[in-house]
Amino acid sequence: MSGEASRATVSTHVLDASAGIPASGVHVVLEGRAADGSWEIAGRAGTDGDGRARFPADVTAGEYRLTFGTGGYFAARGIASFYPEVTVTFSVASGHYHVPLLDVPGHLGARRPALQWPKQSLEPQLPQRQGWNVGGGG
Repeated sequence: MSGEASRATVSTHVLDASAGIPASGVHVVLEGRAADGSWEIAGRAGTDGDGRARFPADVTAGEYRLTFGTGGYFAARGIASFYPEVTVTFSVASGHYHVPLLDVPGHLGARRPALQWPKQSLEPQLPQRQGWNVGGGG
């Protein structure tokens, strides 16, 4: 949590791929790495009805991590989860960073944080594959 000159903001979006819905009510903790290597809480949030959370405070350039309370989310729905929590560690410079998480009990996927998403995504467009079932099952 160094680099006083550079400021950044952080947001996240959690999707429950097993149900095909946004994961609302997931507890998320944002922590920054201090000069001595320890982690300091920079913010706490819960995902809204759309599965999104934005941390209101600006952060300085440095290393951060988001810890998602995935076990509590699935337990509240009566679903066992292999991951009681998921932590994604990343570095920020300046601008806005969006860290999405695709969550399925027993599986997860995190994507590279986006720095100020453009109006049109720069991600490669993959061809559609028939017979793929993201939610599991056959």
